[in-house]
Amino acid sequence: MGKILLWGSGPFPEPEARHLTASGFRLQHFKDALERSGHEVETVAFWPTDEPESTQEHVRRVVADRAVDESLVRRICQQVKPDVVVLAGSYPALFVLRHLPSEVPVWVDLPGDLMAESQVRERTEGQSYYARHHLRAALSALLRADKLSAVSKRQRHAMIGQLGLCGRLSGQTTGHEFVEVITVAFPNVLPVSPEPRSGDSVRVSLMGSFNHWTDVDLLIGTMAKMRDEDVTWVLNGGVLGDFNRVAYSRFLQRLEGLDLVRRIEPHGYVSFKDLPGVLATCHLGLNLDLQCYETELGSRNRILFGLAAGLPQISTVGAEIVDELAKRGVLQVINVRDPSHVVKAMDEVMARLEGWRRVIADERDDLAIAYDPFILGEPLTRWAATPTRAPDQPGTERLSWLRRLLDLQESVNTVVGRLAEGIQKIKRVLR
Repeated sequence: MGKILLWGSGPFPEPEARHLTASGFRLQHFKDALERSGHEVETVAFWPTDEPESTQEHVRRVVADRAVDESLVRRICQQVKPDVVVLAGSYPALFVLRHLPSEVPVWVDLPGDLMAESQVRERTEGQSYYARHHLRAALSALLRADKLSAVSKRQRHAMIGQLGLCGRLSGQTTGHEFVEVITVAFPNVLPVSPEPRSGDSVRVSLMGSFNHWTDVDLLIGTMAKMRDEDVTWVLNGGVLGDFNRVAYSRFLQRLEGLDLVRRIEPHGYVSFKDLPGVLATCHLGLNLDLQCYETELGSRNRILFGLAAGLPQISTVGAEIVDELAKRGVLQVINVRDPSHVVKAMDEVMARLEGWRRVIADERDDLAIAYDPFILGEPLTRWAATPTRAPDQPGTERLSWLRRLLDLQESVNTVVGRLAEGIQKIKRVLR
C-alpha cells in the first residue's frame, strides 16, 4: 500500500473536542478508511488554536488562521514523500491545492458545492467577496484533480457539468471516472438513555452552528407560534469564527425582538463526549433548511449524529440524505416550509415519541452499515492503492492560464472597488 499525505481541517471528533464541524468529521472519515485499508497515512490538519491536541498518531497541526504558502506545502511534501495527496474538505482546496507539486496524483474532496454555499452566504452577509474566493478554489480543484469526490449523487452530476465547462470532458478523458460519491458517515457515537428534565413538556434540540442555509425565518416563525407553550429550545453550537457571525447575531436580535430569549437554553459548543448526554435531555431535534442549491446538493452530518445518539428528528425536505433517511422511516420530514406545518410535525412526533425511539434503535445497526466510513470510502482507498493520473494531466499550462485569468479578475475588481469609493468621496465633498 502507498504512502498518503492527507490534508483537512480539525478538530477530530475526539472526547474533548468542542468545535465539531463537518470538516472534522470528514477528515476522520477519510483517515479511518485509508488506515483500515492498510495505507500509511500522514495527516496535516488545520487546527483551531483553542482546541486540545489530537491523541492520534501521525498528525501535524497547522494553525487554522495561518497563511499557507508554497514553501510550507512543498516542505511537508518533501518530508513525507507521498505517493498520493488527498485533500479532504473544501478548506485544503482553498489554501493547499495551488501549491502542490504537479507530478503528484491528487484526490480532491468537495463535500458540498462551493458556489452554492457562497451564494447563500452572500445573501446573508451582503458581500460579493465569497463567490470570487470560492470560484478560485472550485476551478483550481476541477482543473488540477485526478479524482474528485462529492457528498451526494446530485452534487456529482453538478460537478460533471462543471468539469465539462472547464474543458476536461474531452476525447482524451473518455472513460475516466472523474467523480465518486462519498456520503457523510455514521459517527462513532453511542446513544444515552433519554432523560428529559422534569417540568419541561417539550425540549427541542437545535443542534449545530447556524449555517447560512438555515431557514431562520421558518425557525423564528415556529418559535413565535409556540410562544405560549411550554417549550425549551436547546441550542448547541452558535458562532463558528467569522463563518456565521452575522447570521447568528441576526437570529439572536430577532429572538430579543419577539421576547423569545427566555425560551432558549444555550449550551455553546459542547465536547464530543458530552453532546450525546445533552441530546438525551431533549425529546426531539429540528433541522430547518432554506430551499436553495446548497440544500439540494449538500448533506447533513447533524442528522446522522442525532440518529446515532438515538434522537427522533424532524427536517425540511431538500437534501438527498434527508430523502434517504425518510424512506428508511427514521426521520420525520416537512414538505411545506410554513411554521404551522413544523408545529404539526412536532405534535405528531411527540404523540408517538416512544415509537420513534424504538424505530431508530431497531434501525441503528443497518444505518451504521449503510453509512460505514470504510465502505463509503472504498472508491478512495481502491484508487489510492493503484493511483492513476487523469489522462489529461499534468495540466499545468491550463491551470497557469486560469490563475492568470483569476488574478486579472481580482485586480479589476479591486480597481473598480477603489474607483467606486473615490467617486463616493468626491460626491460627499461636492455636497
